[in-house]
Amino acid sequence: MRTTTLPDAFQAALRLAAREVVEDALDLRGALLLAQAQSRARRHQDRLTLWHALPAAVLDHQSLFANAGFAQRQQQSALAAAAAAQRFQPWHPLLLGAAAVGLPADDDCVELALHLDEDEELLRLLFEQQIRTRVSERLLSQRAGSPERRCTTITYAERTSDVELVLLPLSWRGRPLFVDGLPLTKAAPEAAPWPRP
Repeated sequence: MRTTTLPDAFQAALRLAAREVVEDALDLRGALLLAQAQSRARRHQDRLTLWHALPAAVLDHQSLFANAGFAQRQQQSALAAAAAAQRFQPWHPLLLGAAAVGLPADDDCVELALHLDEDEELLRLLFEQQIRTRVSERLLSQRAGSPERRCTTITYAERTSDVELVLLPLSWRGRPLFVDGLPLTKAAPEAAPWPRP
């Protein structure tokens, strides 16, 4: 099973997030979360892979949005959203961890478990607008035969592979997980500490 490097995956995610769909403060908050992962990954682009999770770091919001070419109004909205979001700090971690699922007929499907239980709708807004992206649901459970919960998944094409983002309940971190009744090959790790390359 191939693991896509974080820089490739999150550069694509950032390109998606920086589109016109990012119009108000709530949407921009979702873009900030994605950009945060991309920014962090860039520092270790030669070594860090999807099997490593990323701690949340403070974004340089002004330079991020200036470089992305956002209008002044959008920058102000983003900064306001980021300031409001800091009440819920720490974001750590943005990612629960990566788990290669091995879906039928697709060896390149990589699944990311995100710590964004409250932000499912934000990411749906960000990704549903993109042409090569699909939003769907999977049934997740903490063990075989236990009650299942529908979780939002977002899949987008990244070069030769499909990257699937799975939004999990926050309380499920650190537990073995089953997707559509099949066990993940790696349980989502605890929130801290994260492995370093």
